[in-house]
Amino acid sequence: MLSYLAMHDSKALQRRIDGRSPDLFKAFPPRPQLQVNCLSALRRHEPNDTLVYRQDQTIENVEQIEALSNNIDNILQVFTIRQQRSWTTLDISQGLFQEFLEKYNVYHEFWNCAFAFGRKCGENEFEFPSFRMRQNPVTNSSSIFESSCVLRRAELNNRKLTEGQSSWSIRQTAVYHRRIPILPSAHDSDSILDARRYRSVFLLISPSKSFERHLKSCADVSATEEHAMSWQNILRLLVLDTIKGWQEYMAWMEGEIKEQVRRTFGALPDVFFDPLTDFQINFIDRQTLKQLEDKVTELGVILLTMQNTVLRLCEYVRRLSSEEYSTDLSIVNTIIEELEEHTKEADMNQRRGEALKIRVKSVTQLEKTTNDAAAVKVLTVISLVYLPVTVVTNFFSTQFVRTTDSGSLQVSTGAWILAAIAIPLTILTI
Repeated sequence: MLSYLAMHDSKALQRRIDGRSPDLFKAFPPRPQLQVNCLSALRRHEPNDTLVYRQDQTIENVEQIEALSNNIDNILQVFTIRQQRSWTTLDISQGLFQEFLEKYNVYHEFWNCAFAFGRKCGENEFEFPSFRMRQNPVTNSSSIFESSCVLRRAELNNRKLTEGQSSWSIRQTAVYHRRIPILPSAHDSDSILDARRYRSVFLLISPSKSFERHLKSCADVSATEEHAMSWQNILRLLVLDTIKGWQEYMAWMEGEIKEQVRRTFGALPDVFFDPLTDFQINFIDRQTLKQLEDKVTELGVILLTMQNTVLRLCEYVRRLSSEEYSTDLSIVNTIIEELEEHTKEADMNQRRGEALKIRVKSVTQLEKTTNDAAAVKVLTVISLVYLPVTVVTNFFSTQFVRTTDSGSLQVSTGAWILAAIAIPLTILTI
């Protein structure tokens, strides 16, 4: 980026990095810290160049990163950083991670995506950034484009569950993409420059196993299907991976809400409106309802952010693809159309999340109303006990107990009338 446009505070950022580093980075040999998949044009200076895809090359030092960053024959590089579990450190050292960002000139905003990972006790849904994009002009006609985002996904965790645990987990993948123009050299022919003027670099933090399987399938056919390993298709696979699980997750959550309502209030909704029904809502029921309410609130934040991210990713692919030459525009247009469908699905999921929020809010409001009704019931019983006495006393308006001139209390001989009328009246009222 042009230096005069940069507004970040590098010292403050480094302090934040150093503070988060112990909970964010840790290498675990012999597990690889950084792996790369490369699509290379072996004969780039000939019209019919050969594409070769190499998978899961392990990066162990800075020299390898520098060699890859300078290799313009690698028209596509997909770097991957993994983690053992979703709330543990990343399987990479701080030094190698920062060296990668420096060698590839990754913009500083990507750190906000990295900070969403690491050891933690709980999830703060407001710490996950939405889509960011930056354009950095190289020449009058070419620019480097960078983008980053965190894609959240809901998936079954396949854990052996204990009481109160959920079968679903919400996980995340950080995505960085950099599209770099290949500047012409004296050896390049016009046909080569027209056919492939850009190279792409991806950095993926903690991608799902499902995505990696789909990526491998695309790699297997990349020799015959050029667009199988295009940067557009990789973004399509990432969006598909983040969209697919939310409908099932919300259906499961709705089932949990209904089950909790059944356990707490009974199976028939008619009893909700019966004023004589005595509900016994214990502490565990209240806690469960509160947890469901918190989950639905967090879901609303996630879906709203995801809706914005998918929409802007679609616009990003459409904008960059319009500048590129493609031998088969129909494939690129198909990818863009599918991304547009995913934006509509993200919007629908967000609306369903709002409906789920209204539902759980009505349940918690019902629980609050039930508690209030129980308190009113107690007050009513107390009032019924004392009301006949009050009525009789007022009716006779007689001083049954009075103070004499000498200061002693004197009970009226007609005081038995109060008890004779009030006690039967109280029994009759109850």
